[in-house]
Amino acid sequence: NYYINKYKINEIFSSDIYPYMEIHHFKKNEHICLSGEELKYLYLFVEGKSKVYITTPNGKSLLVRFYSPVQIVGEIELLNKIEFQCNI
Repeated sequence: NYYINKYKINEIFSSDIYPYMEIHHFKKNEHICLSGEELKYLYLFVEGKSKVYITTPNGKSLLVRFYSPVQIVGEIELLNKIEFQCNI
C-alpha cells in the first residue's frame, strides 16, 4: 500500500488488478531486462534510478535514457508482443 499511496497508483490502475501486482527488488547493477528477452511483466518503476542502453555490434554501450520514479516500463513490448529492444 505504501507505493499505491505514495504515487497514487489507484489513479492509474483500477483496484481489480491489485491482486496481480507484485513488488520486485533489484540489486544495484542487476539487470531488470535484457535486449532480446521477452518481457514477463509490466513494470512500474517506483524507486531508484536505472540506465536504459543498447549494445552496438562492436560491443560499445550507448545510453538511451534513465528511468526514475514513477515510470512505466514494458508497455509497448507487452502490447505488441515483441522482445525488449534495450537493456535496463
